[in-house]
Amino acid sequence: MGDAVQPLLALSSLSCHYGKTPALRGVDIEVNEGELVTIVGANGAGKTTLLRAISGVLPIHGGSITFEGESITKMAAHHRCEVGICHVPEGRLMFADLTVADNIYLGGYAHRRDKSWIKKGTEWVYELFPILQDKAQDRAGTLSGGQQQMVAIGRALMGRPRLLLLDEPSMGLAPLLVADIFRVIRQLNQEEGLTCLMVEQNAKAALKIAQRGYVLETGGVTLSASASDLLANEEIRKAYLGH
Repeated sequence: MGDAVQPLLALSSLSCHYGKTPALRGVDIEVNEGELVTIVGANGAGKTTLLRAISGVLPIHGGSITFEGESITKMAAHHRCEVGICHVPEGRLMFADLTVADNIYLGGYAHRRDKSWIKKGTEWVYELFPILQDKAQDRAGTLSGGQQQMVAIGRALMGRPRLLLLDEPSMGLAPLLVADIFRVIRQLNQEEGLTCLMVEQNAKAALKIAQRGYVLETGGVTLSASASDLLANEEIRKAYLGH
């Protein structure tokens, strides 16, 4: 037998607090290169906290984070972005007064000297989301929620992600747009080979495009399985899938 494949991302005994309140307790998660992994859990389970800890926006209180075999536990957030951990935050967080084109360009700030990438990356984003090219000179704050989500994903892609963190990409979107966003995420993973870790309230839709999933409850992982097993699990169906 050959050596086990080293995961792209590994969290070991990760703990985070908000003040004195524990938000994550001893979380162990692995994401392999090329995988789409989804985190399922109720509101308040710690899903957003988890992604913020990985991207370095939130300090951790215990445990470790390894990326490509190297510890990034103490690495600053902007350096994590530079090594390819790109975060699409909950609520999209547009620069509302800037144009769509400027929002997308800012996503590539770490690579701004690589003019050929900026051009290629921008073309890639507009290919994925043609509507954004039509609205390139519109202020981002005037867009619909779905279009803003497209900008948020496009902005993250400009960072040349090795790992794309997606926090509630379907939140507040009409069903047709949800299907569109999930189609693009699936395309990025399956056709472009982009590794994704996604937190999503719409657990059923997320598990349908993921390979594996983790269930997070009150800050701890209670179950880890293939996406198909989680979809078929009666308790998971009752708790998270609306059955």
